Amino acid sequence: MSALPLGFRLAQLLGLTGAAWLSGNIAAFSFVAAPALLRSCNEGSASASTVVKQWRSIYEGGKAQNPPIAAATAFSFLYLAWASRSTKNVAGPMAWEISTLYGTASFLTLGIIPFTLIFMRGNLNALVSKANMDAVSADKSGLEIQILISKWIALNAIRSMLPLAGSVVGMIATFL
Repeated sequence: MSALPLGFRLAQLLGLTGAAWLSGNIAAFSFVAAPALLRSCNEGSASASTVVKQWRSIYEGGKAQNPPIAAATAFSFLYLAWASRSTKNVAGPMAWEISTLYGTASFLTLGIIPFTLIFMRGNLNALVSKANMDAVSADKSGLEIQILISKWIALNAIRSMLPLAGSVVGMIATFL
């Protein structure tokens, strides 16, 4: 049995699984949901206006769900960074290395928020604008909508790597 306190172990569990789950959740939008929307548009089974409205629904769900999960996960990693500096079970310089790794894991996991604001905002605003158009206008912008969704897929896939990297760095800290 480990000598680490239960709260520390629970924070490890929440941090590692939260970051990995968050990464998978974000990636699923890029690798499953959004490509399926594009296929339905390309195959003619859904209009561009329908596809962009469905994309907006998926986006709004992720926008509401993922930042709080990222915050809770990042907080767990921050707690681990703080607690690993002062635990009696990790001595000397190794405690600072582990603390730095947990802090980095927190930063990476929470990085989805600034990444979205800095790199994705223009694309997101354009897609939301298209989703708010009437059906005729949106359907006339069909190719543009497909290009915007394709760009969003790529940017979102990159964003999904941030919490994955946080999970990996947290795992390294856990097993040092």
